[in-house]
Amino acid sequence: GKMRKIIRLCVGVMLIFISLGFFFYPDFRNWKIREEVNRVEEEIKIYRSKVDEEEVMPYKNEITEEELYLEMKKYNQRLVTDGQELVDVWSYEETPIELKHLKDVNQVIGYIEIPDMKVKLPLLIGASEENLAKGAGILSETSMPVGGENTNSVIAAHRGWKGSPYFQYIENMKQGSIVYLHTLWETRVYKTVDVKIVDSFDLNSILIQEGRDMVTLMSCHPYGVPGGKFRYLVYCEYVE
Repeated sequence: GKMRKIIRLCVGVMLIFISLGFFFYPDFRNWKIREEVNRVEEEIKIYRSKVDEEEVMPYKNEITEEELYLEMKKYNQRLVTDGQELVDVWSYEETPIELKHLKDVNQVIGYIEIPDMKVKLPLLIGASEENLAKGAGILSETSMPVGGENTNSVIAAHRGWKGSPYFQYIENMKQGSIVYLHTLWETRVYKTVDVKIVDSFDLNSILIQEGRDMVTLMSCHPYGVPGGKFRYLVYCEYVE
């Protein structure tokens, strides 16, 4: 009887710890996301201060930073000249083939800040499940976030996931809502011009639009329906 009581007590204590783990896990994830954004913020600050003091040429801190910037520009040009090979709206979750050889490519390349959603999220290349757990992912076969004419960087995030918000409050976005893209090289400011709910197979809705410099935010719709058949899109245009 005594042994059984001890086993029961141990099982009880284990169950309490497991349930506490589930309870605190979203907080832990939110903390990790915040920490990552703080780290990137610091990295950007240091890099830009070196550029300002002319300790490094812009884009020439290390070969990887210059290379990454130039390769992204080249990749964006390829999308315009050869066209975008999108198959479905979540297609090309992985890093684009042309950028795979770059050292930093699977790491965070900056962060996105959206005041009306009250979020700052690390920004990663590719919208794989792994990347979307860490922050917001840039859909492959859409433009990289270095701007310029004929670009549309489609940035996807969960519509809230396991207790963490991500793009949960995407419906707060209205005409004029601001989106900041912070990368090593610059902070680009985009303003919301349109909002659309589309079928998940509507590819035309996320393509590059001629002559425009855009960011399109994307998440599942409706909220609370995993793998819902619609996508919520927020179109944002570069603010000169």
